[in-house]
Amino acid sequence: AVVSTQSTGENFLDPTDFLALLIASICHDIDHPGRTNAFLCNVGHELAIMYNDSAVLENHHSATTFKVTCQSPEAKNVNIFQNLEPENFKLIRKSVISMILATDMTQHFEHYNKFLAVNLKCGSSEDGGEDGSSTPVSQENKSLILRMAIKCADISNPSRNISLATAWAHRIVLEYRDQIAEEKSKKLPLSLPPFDDVPKSQVLFVNLFAMELLSTYYDFLEFGHLTDQLNETFVYWDSFNKNNPYPHALTLPTYSS
Repeated sequence: AVVSTQSTGENFLDPTDFLALLIASICHDIDHPGRTNAFLCNVGHELAIMYNDSAVLENHHSATTFKVTCQSPEAKNVNIFQNLEPENFKLIRKSVISMILATDMTQHFEHYNKFLAVNLKCGSSEDGGEDGSSTPVSQENKSLILRMAIKCADISNPSRNISLATAWAHRIVLEYRDQIAEEKSKKLPLSLPPFDDVPKSQVLFVNLFAMELLSTYYDFLEFGHLTDQLNETFVYWDSFNKNNPYPHALTLPTYSS
């Protein structure tokens, strides 16, 4: 929704693109079981079998999106696509699937590097006509812009204000610790780091994945205020150490052997 209000987005994307982006944003984690792809593959979960151990959750989220809207018993009441022309439906469906699959973190650097290579800039003389006006962007590059938007939204917690970022960081750490506890109880390979230190886990995540991706895309969209918040939240997490211990204790889950 925020992308649709920016002149950058308006110059590159049309209403169909924005509709697909909103649907993908709403549905990108639909029916999430609270476990990672690696866990599902290690336990031989039915979803891992169905999707051949490849982007298991992302395939499930995108498939569920269209099952619910188009094939469920309630579809006649919730099918938001039913009045679309077939060609428009195909375009939106393709775009939604592409965006949801892009949230697979194993493809993170591939998408980021593609975006860097394209280096689109709204209204620049490189991308526009002689008068500086922008020219139509290829469908491939529009798809890349949309995939980047959903990726940034998916990992945007570090650019929320500190109180919200802290609350959601605690939730994800507890979810991951719960998975680790279950893996240990079932003597499965541990597919996640221990997450014993919440601030350190956040600093590592921001440094590895979030900082470059988010700041690059925020610069593209001219979202300077979000870059400022990203830096502020990072400084907060990075401020904790043995001399300044983190004040919040999270209770570890337990599993019977």
